[in-house]
Amino acid sequence: MSRLRNIYQVEALFIGPAPATGFSQIDKIGNLNNNIITGSPANPNYNLLQNIPRVQSISYSLPVERNDVVQIGKRGFLHRGINYNSPITLNFEYFQNSILQELRLGFNANFARYFSDFNGSPFYSNNTGVSLLEGFVSRSDERLSTEFSWPLKYRDSRCIYVVVGREGDDLKENTYQEISSKATGLSCYGFGNSVLTSYRAVASVGDFPRASVSYNCDNMRFYSSGSGAQIPAINPRDGSPSTGIGFEIKFAIPSLYEPTGMLSVVRPGNITLDITALRRLEGYYATYRGYGGTSGLAYADIDNIGALFQDIKLQNYSIDLILNRKDKHQIGYKFPLDHVVISPTICNITFGAIIGNGQTGSFANILNNNDDYNITIKLKNPPNYPSFGGMTAIQYDFKRAKFSSINYEASIGTEKKVDVSFSCEIDDEDIGKGGMFMSGLFNIPLDYVTSTALLAQDGSNILFQNNSNIIANQIGGGRPMF
Repeated sequence: MSRLRNIYQVEALFIGPAPATGFSQIDKIGNLNNNIITGSPANPNYNLLQNIPRVQSISYSLPVERNDVVQIGKRGFLHRGINYNSPITLNFEYFQNSILQELRLGFNANFARYFSDFNGSPFYSNNTGVSLLEGFVSRSDERLSTEFSWPLKYRDSRCIYVVVGREGDDLKENTYQEISSKATGLSCYGFGNSVLTSYRAVASVGDFPRASVSYNCDNMRFYSSGSGAQIPAINPRDGSPSTGIGFEIKFAIPSLYEPTGMLSVVRPGNITLDITALRRLEGYYATYRGYGGTSGLAYADIDNIGALFQDIKLQNYSIDLILNRKDKHQIGYKFPLDHVVISPTICNITFGAIIGNGQTGSFANILNNNDDYNITIKLKNPPNYPSFGGMTAIQYDFKRAKFSSINYEASIGTEKKVDVSFSCEIDDEDIGKGGMFMSGLFNIPLDYVTSTALLAQDGSNILFQNNSNIIANQIGGGRPMF
């Protein structure tokens, strides 16, 4: 009998580790391998594929661009060859309920540790002390023993999988398994050599905060099973399947499982915005980096925009991060060797608000002062959330952002509104001059984190010794924490 349709209940999205051409399994002592969750009782394997929860939409496009060859003396084409520089695009959007999704996408974000004996201490000493894009810019295969859950420092190119289950059968399972009990019956769309090109986070009155991302991919492969199949990554020389030393590199889809009690989504009523104008940088930064004058005072408000910022009624915000990339080619290769991020990387932040009280000032002062601004957006848990009530699920920090534009609008039947925009540069080599930073919680219930997530599958090998001896890349519960 033919299948009538596919609806959202039968689909899910999983993202693999970096690099895309590498192994998708790891053992408890941190060795990457190609064994599909076999290993041994003393040294079991764990699946590195991770689900992106709360996905609301998935779209992908497969363009075919051609190089048309003509010549003098002939009306028609001599040849219509394929242009291999037309990437496949993959887009998906998800509701935000923790920093978990952003960590799985590869952003270098700070997070609270509620496992072992850490009791909520941050992984990094402060939220703005590490570059958000470190893993996207670096091409290092360095192995960091203290790096949380990632085999390598490099976090860029990935394999991404969209799985489709049986018609009428929810994909969600009641327990976590390294290979889903439904894996052999899953159809899969595999996207190979996928690189992130944009990240956008938005929130507005009457809607849940959400994020959307876009990827460019070199290949898309179709599977009739989600267990033991070859990864969709390709060899850039000729587009053939990527292999190890004479063997296929395989993947397996894990179960789609979520512990009970996880926060469903952050509510718009639990979002706060703080913004402060700073003293302009002096000395080297002011002289050589284009910052403004040498005023020594910080301001409690944004001056000179005609509205008292402390009295605005925030209606929406948008955060837009674009990763401009350049394809690296080589003669004799059909596909790019790499898609490197081109600096500078700029993040844009825009707020829409209803205007309250006015304020005196002059726009010319904004131009003359060239002030820097610190902006913090916090998405908080509900006050009555069992494990982390009222705590910040996701936090965005923008340090030394620059004013970009302001737009006012008034019309009959609506309140007077203002849109204010800022921008900041993300410089992975010099985070001291500012940039964009992320932090937050996993929002996994404490009883789940402190028990199930800390034990190996055999129930005897504790994967966390103490806060000074973290082994197995902090894998727990038969899988990495994120």
